[in-house]
Amino acid sequence: MRGSRRLTRARDAIRSDQLLEIADDVRLEPNDRRVRLDVRRWLMSKLNPAKYGDTVTVAGDADHPLQHVVSVIDLQRLSNAELNALARFADAWLAAQDVSERGN
Repeated sequence: MRGSRRLTRARDAIRSDQLLEIADDVRLEPNDRRVRLDVRRWLMSKLNPAKYGDTVTVAGDADHPLQHVVSVIDLQRLSNAELNALARFADAWLAAQDVSERGN
């Protein structure tokens, strides 16, 4: 396990060095440099997403806080189109459950 971490750190260091070399290479066209850097950054984000991946923060603000709303749907108030859509969804969900159970 320790060897694996050292190898990962070594690879990260090599990739970081490559990024710096590309960024500092004045012989490259600016667009070429950008594409090379973007490709390496993308690759690093896929190989080690915990460290280099994009992070998404979901948060409200003071004026518009996030709210978790749970409500009960009165089926008698739904239109025929809404009921049909709900029935199709339920059929698809049940079919997916059958496939999942057969796969396990």
